[in-house]
Amino acid sequence: MNHCNATDQKSSLSQCELQDLHEMIAIQGGVLKSHQVLSLMQQHAVSFEQIKKLLLPVCEFFAIAPISKFHAGAIAQGET
Repeated sequence: MNHCNATDQKSSLSQCELQDLHEMIAIQGGVLKSHQVLSLMQQHAVSFEQIKKLLLPVCEFFAIAPISKFHAGAIAQGET
């Protein structure tokens, strides 16, 4: 994990970062910790609203759609 090189650091998530995030979120039971979200926001110089949009492709990996085959992502914000 975290094998992305410096050229991947920009205001969008590279394919490499998406793969790394997918792996990390899967290990953590589908959750990003608040400090991880804050780190991503700082790394990409984006707001909370913007990082949620950037993370949607990662959420699509976790969508289960056996009938429609429409893999939509969703993000929820916890209290802690």
